[in-house]
Amino acid sequence: MHTGASSQVLAVRLSDAEDIDGPVVKRKRRSYIRSPQSRFKPFVLLNACHSAKAAEPGRLKHLGQELIDQGADGVMAPQIEIPQVFATEYAYAFLDRYLTGGYTAGEIGQWLVRHFARELNNPLALAYSLNCGINTRLDLVS
Repeated sequence: MHTGASSQVLAVRLSDAEDIDGPVVKRKRRSYIRSPQSRFKPFVLLNACHSAKAAEPGRLKHLGQELIDQGADGVMAPQIEIPQVFATEYAYAFLDRYLTGGYTAGEIGQWLVRHFARELNNPLALAYSLNCGINTRLDLVS
């Protein structure tokens, strides 16, 4: 998507037509002070087509990497265009397991690949990539 800069950058367009990319996240979160004691370390399921695509070297920072730099424990996102029905089922299945606190993001990602391939004969779960956070799990105690 072209955002007016001199190069093509990855951005997610929300229903309000606002483009969200790495520099926008950095600018919007500039006023929040990060520290090692910060409790808010979310795991982000960025379920938008192409949102795991890596930025070209020397280009603006990728959205997922900026979220990690801003404190996210990890980002799970698809690398290609995903049909909305599949993306919805993937998100429900991921959250169903993640919200129990019993599984790591990596374990869930691996289970989803096997589940969709074996049970539904659908390999699209392979298109999701985990950027950091393979051992991240929801801490229900805090």
